[in-house]
Amino acid sequence: MNHSAQLACEYCEIPLDHLQTCPGSGSSIAASSPADASLLASIRKFGVLCPLAVAPEKDGHDVILNGNRRWRCARQLDLPTIPCMVATAADDRGYAAHRFMLNTMVKPWTQAERKKALKRLGLTPTEATVGARLPSVELSAYVWSRIQVR
Repeated sequence: MNHSAQLACEYCEIPLDHLQTCPGSGSSIAASSPADASLLASIRKFGVLCPLAVAPEKDGHDVILNGNRRWRCARQLDLPTIPCMVATAADDRGYAAHRFMLNTMVKPWTQAERKKALKRLGLTPTEATVGARLPSVELSAYVWSRIQVR
């Protein structure tokens, strides 16, 4: 069995300036929705309750796999640090798979969004088409099985 897609995680508080958004995450979009305002108010009152998922980069920064909105809100509030779960994987595909799993749990994706993301993970067009049609509860196992086969 290939273990390159498996992850280990460690909890820590990370200074906001040591974090960067993941390329292609769409996180450069300004926060302006009512949901963002609600999140900002919640963080102001209670702090960041759910740690960000991050991965170390070679340049010493950590890239955000999941939690861009929480990070933007924390920056707006001038928080010095933010709680994070630092994931370590053997390769970039492991990080990509982890980010994919986290993001599919946040909001339902269309079949087209799923297929595009699955292709970015290196699945063949046929595998991506099959995966895009699976119910969310079956998708995680399918993606991990495809990645571990390689």
